[in-house]
Amino acid sequence: MKEALQIFNEMKESGIIKDYAIGGAIAAARYIEAVTTEDLDIWILMESDSLIADLNPLYSFLRSKGYHQFQGEGVMIGPWPVQFLLPPSPLVAESIVQAEDTEFEGVKTRVLKAEYVVAISLETGRHKDFIRINGFLDEKAVDPQSLQLLIGQHNLTQYWEKFLLRSGRIGHE
Repeated sequence: MKEALQIFNEMKESGIIKDYAIGGAIAAARYIEAVTTEDLDIWILMESDSLIADLNPLYSFLRSKGYHQFQGEGVMIGPWPVQFLLPPSPLVAESIVQAEDTEFEGVKTRVLKAEYVVAISLETGRHKDFIRINGFLDEKAVDPQSLQLLIGQHNLTQYWEKFLLRSGRIGHE
């Protein structure tokens, strides 16, 4: 993963991307027991404010560094297929800006905060996302007040209440 992190930092330093943060299962593994994943999800912000992002500079940069092989939806960087994802919602865009600076294998990187991983999982609403949320709650890996605030700010309260009811957590969180 070190190689991929170095490339993300290069893209940010060169202005190809405005910012990035690790999301998905790899971000979750920072806070709770790791699950198997096949790729590395990287949420990115581009410099352009256009509604349609031009990813050609990103892919041109990767090709210039020798990364042009695809596996599924990801570009192979070292042994990792990397998916570059644009924020589909204001919550995800905010999560990138609010990501935590950390270090992995001696390389500075950015990872989504636990509360954002849970809120994004709630917003996405797939079965595996609900399993992830339960993991965060079981391991007390989120600050409940911060999470409630985030859920309220992004109009996810009804989804949260439905999740709590379905998971048998009503009155426990």
